[in-house]
Amino acid sequence: MVKKNTTFREWKKAFLLALFFVLLLRIFVFEVFTVPSTSMEKTILTGDFVLVNKLAYGSRLPITPLSIPFFHQYLNKEKKISAYLPWISLPYFRLPGYTNIKRNEVLVFNYPAEKNHPIDQRSYYIKRCVATPGDSIEIKDKNVFINHTKLSLPENACFNYHVFPKVEIENLFWDSLEITEGSRIFTLQKWLLQLTLRQYNNLLNSNKINTIIRQCYSPSQYADFIFPYDSIFPWNPDYFGPLLIPAKGNTIEITQHNFSIYAPLLETFEKTFVSADSLPYQHIFLNNYYFVLGDNRDNSSDSRFWGLVPENHIIGKAEVVLLSVNKNPSEKKIRWNRTLKKIR
Repeated sequence: MVKKNTTFREWKKAFLLALFFVLLLRIFVFEVFTVPSTSMEKTILTGDFVLVNKLAYGSRLPITPLSIPFFHQYLNKEKKISAYLPWISLPYFRLPGYTNIKRNEVLVFNYPAEKNHPIDQRSYYIKRCVATPGDSIEIKDKNVFINHTKLSLPENACFNYHVFPKVEIENLFWDSLEITEGSRIFTLQKWLLQLTLRQYNNLLNSNKINTIIRQCYSPSQYADFIFPYDSIFPWNPDYFGPLLIPAKGNTIEITQHNFSIYAPLLETFEKTFVSADSLPYQHIFLNNYYFVLGDNRDNSSDSRFWGLVPENHIIGKAEVVLLSVNKNPSEKKIRWNRTLKKIR
């Protein structure tokens, strides 16, 4: 009996020690995230298991320490059973990293607009960083310009196109061109497809296709669902900016004109309330901010829609697709060709 108890204690000790090291790795070194949406297609697919490097930009220490490991937000989402207690909230602190966030790197971060949870308990998002602190960003005809210089598109960036075939098209034809996102529009001989530049050129050269028209807003078309939700800035997803991204230590004058852009940042992330009556106001920013886009540009909820990402929301750099599972019920299988695929 004594021997059995000793063996059990040894196993228990080994298990707790292993769990402790796993938690340390998860907090300070890397973490694996699953991708639930198509906003980064074709770079990252739904069902990808992505390895996120936390050492690169410096590990962010837990802000909500009273949380249950391996659960996020809820133990049971339907019953709203929380996986954390908000009784203790630690100040933001990040360990030194070995590199800075650069343009075109793919980031995992907590969703800034989700204000009903503490920072580290907000939903996980994965997007591509296109503008860093101090940059000026402008989008014209879907092209991104940083400091007046056109930013090259990611290799697998895709956009919406209206495709008009000459003949009836079977799904096998789309499959042969690796076109997986999109659908036929009612009974019309017309398809709305999400295409990369390579796929667009392949379709253009096909004898089965009559016309391809890119879906695009006009420059004067105001979209009230686009940040900063103010008709003073009549922007839309395809024509946006120019917008100056705040950098830590930089001074920006808050005026009546740019109040709707910067006042929410000051109140939410800088803990500074500025009334319209106190303008103009010179503010020295306490945080760095970033502008992110999804590679599936016409089907992504990103900075165009909800604003900038503060540095304290950054979790890490998306490095590698460890494994990919096609969750389509008719095709449920592992995508072996994506195993250990480097994210670029």
